Amino acid sequence: VCAGAIGNTAAWQRAAVSPLPRLEPGDFPEASRDAIVAAAAAARARPDDPDMVGRLGMVLQAWQQFDAAAVTFARAQALAPARVDWWYLGGLVDAARAMPAEAARQFARALPLAGADAPLVRLR
Repeated sequence: VCAGAIGNTAAWQRAAVSPLPRLEPGDFPEASRDAIVAAAAAARARPDDPDMVGRLGMVLQAWQQFDAAAVTFARAQALAPARVDWWYLGGLVDAARAMPAEAARQFARALPLAGADAPLVRLR
């Protein structure tokens, strides 16, 4: 019974992880394409690596591709729910998308994960 429950939990967790966003290089400003394409290729090569997925989110955020960054950070959060980075950055992206309630929810998740860095999260 326990093994089945664990297996079902693992299957549920995989189902809860959103896919990487579909990115069309032609949709991005020319100056950003190389950085986005490289980060996307790295994330697609290692889609279960929260660092690679999160890096793609950061590149998308840096180039103001906020909708795609939000989807990407959601995947990184699901892959590494105890990492403060992905909750905090997801909150910044939601704030940039004029979604204050969602941003507040993400910051609320980030704050207890920040530990000794909690004052920095409050100041940012």
